Amino acid sequence: RMARALGAQAASAVENARLSTETAAQVEQSLVINDLSRAISSTMDIGLMIRIVRSQVPGLTAAGEVYLALYNPESGEISFPMAVRDGQDIEIPPRLLGSDEVSFVIRQRRPLSLGGDNPSADEVRRNLKITNGEGDVTRYLGVPLIAGDQVVGVLAVRDARTTRPFGLNDQRILTTIGTQLGAAIQNANLYDRVRNFAEDLNIRVQE
Repeated sequence: RMARALGAQAASAVENARLSTETAAQVEQSLVINDLSRAISSTMDIGLMIRIVRSQVPGLTAAGEVYLALYNPESGEISFPMAVRDGQDIEIPPRLLGSDEVSFVIRQRRPLSLGGDNPSADEVRRNLKITNGEGDVTRYLGVPLIAGDQVVGVLAVRDARTTRPFGLNDQRILTTIGTQLGAAIQNANLYDRVRNFAEDLNIRVQE
C-alpha cells in the first residue's frame, strides 16, 4: 500500500512537472512569435523581413532545416531567399511551379505534412501525385503564406534524422508566422508598385 501511494504521488508530481515545463515553453514561444510578428509588420523591406525570419524561426522548431519560398505568379518561378540547415545558410536553386511539395502547398493553399510510417512520406506523395522535391528528408511540413486571395510563398521545415511527423504545435507556429509574413510581403509588394508608379508618373510629367 505504501509503495502504491508513493508511486501515485510520484506519478502525479512528474506529470505536474511535465505540464509546467510544457506550459513555460509555450509561453516563451508565444512571446517570441509576438515579437517576431511586430518586427515583421513594422517594415516594408522584404529583405529585412527575411532576416528577421532567419534569426527567429529556426529556434522555434526542432527541425534540422527551415526555408522560406517566395512565389512569383507572373513568371511562375519559386525562389528560396532563406534556407537554414543546423544553423548554417544553404542554397536552394529556384524552380518553376510544378508538382513538388512546395508547388502542392501553393496550388492547394493548405499545409502539407509528410512523415511517419503509416502512411509513409512516399505513400502520401504517391496518393497526392506529388513529385519528390525535398530529397531524402524523412519528414516535412510546409504552410502557405496567404494574403487575401493570393499565395505569396511557403514557410517550411524538414528533417532527415527522424521519421516522426511534425506535431500540431509546429504547424501552429508556422501558420501563425506565415499569416503575418504573407500579409506583410503583400503590403511590401503593393508599396513597391505604388512607389514605382509614382516615379514613372513623375518621369512622364517631366517629359
